[in-house]
Amino acid sequence: MVPPPTQWLGFAEETKANLSAATSGSNNPNYGKTASEDTRALMSAAKVGKYAGKNNPNYGKPSANLLVFLYEIWRAT
Repeated sequence: MVPPPTQWLGFAEETKANLSAATSGSNNPNYGKTASEDTRALMSAAKVGKYAGKNNPNYGKPSANLLVFLYEIWRAT
């Protein structure tokens, strides 16, 4: 079984606090940096199609508008 992504695999509370403090705020390697236009374009290109079709979390689920429409038809009958 794969643990949920929010679960820290066996780390003690003290260790989790230390890891969080070690990479928070100004200790984060990207703190205060702004991605260049080239980097932003690369990140954007990497995400193109990631959630397309069956990879989309809402794939196959009815939209809210459709549900409202069907409810209104049902109430009218």
